Amino acid sequence: MTPAMQGVSSGLRENVLAKMNDDRIAVVAKNDPLVVKFGETLYEKHGHHDHLHGFISNKLREVARFLLSVRAHISLELQFYQVM
Repeated sequence: MTPAMQGVSSGLRENVLAKMNDDRIAVVAKNDPLVVKFGETLYEKHGHHDHLHGFISNKLREVARFLLSVRAHISLELQFYQVM
């Protein structure tokens, strides 16, 4: 378990993060503490609706793609909080 994943609710971990495609976008989404925190916030608000788990996953992947794009342009391994 990565440091960002410690303290993550079992619902977010099992219903959203575990079902993400295993690619570099998912790795960023699962390893950035602020992206994971964003996922927790979305899950607290929408997680009780099973049909919105995909929505939460898509939002996390969207933020992770943004972070990857920023990293590529400035050539640094930044965390999401450093970009915002």
